Amino acid sequence: MSELDVFLRWLEANGARAPKLRIEHRDDGERGAFAARDITAGEPVLTVPRRAILTIADARGSAIGRRIAASGLREAGDDVYLAAYLLHERRSGDSFWKPYLDILPGAFPSNPLFFDEHDRSLLEGSFLVEAIAERRRALLSDHASLVRAVPELGWIQPPDFIWARIIVTSRNFGLTIDTAKVRSMVPMADMLNHRASPETSWGYAPEAGDFA
Repeated sequence: MSELDVFLRWLEANGARAPKLRIEHRDDGERGAFAARDITAGEPVLTVPRRAILTIADARGSAIGRRIAASGLREAGDDVYLAAYLLHERRSGDSFWKPYLDILPGAFPSNPLFFDEHDRSLLEGSFLVEAIAERRRALLSDHASLVRAVPELGWIQPPDFIWARIIVTSRNFGLTIDTAKVRSMVPMADMLNHRASPETSWGYAPEAGDFA
């Protein structure tokens, strides 16, 4: 069974529903969720229950999150907690989140931080060269601060930390759960794209306990 099939079964087993969506792979290796049938106005496209949503509260409340908090690391914002938690769970091998972690992209070739030498050369002479370098320096500084404050996380290598930070910043949702707005990772919802002026809306429905 493919990792994608395992992921979809995991979602369904945890109560997620997407009856009119299908996952497609493109020739360039990218994949996304697309409508499989006509969707009527106001009809839910995807519902994901709270237990299959990873929030910053979950990351902060985990053993590794509590260790980071206890270290007194002042630079540790939400992205650092979520990134460290994702990497910790991926390393464990038997995490509840494993089916989701296994289908996350391994690289981001369209992100300037991951450009190869040829693509970087095309930016020579523009302000983007220094902007990209500064972003990389900031991420490496965050990594160094994290492993210095929490030595047990010394196994986290800089490329993996940068990967996890890009995962978090490019795929998280701001949801209001239990009256608090929290950064959240919503499996499958992060595969959905829409036009600049979307004709869809999303949020967390407390009465149902679902992202929809």
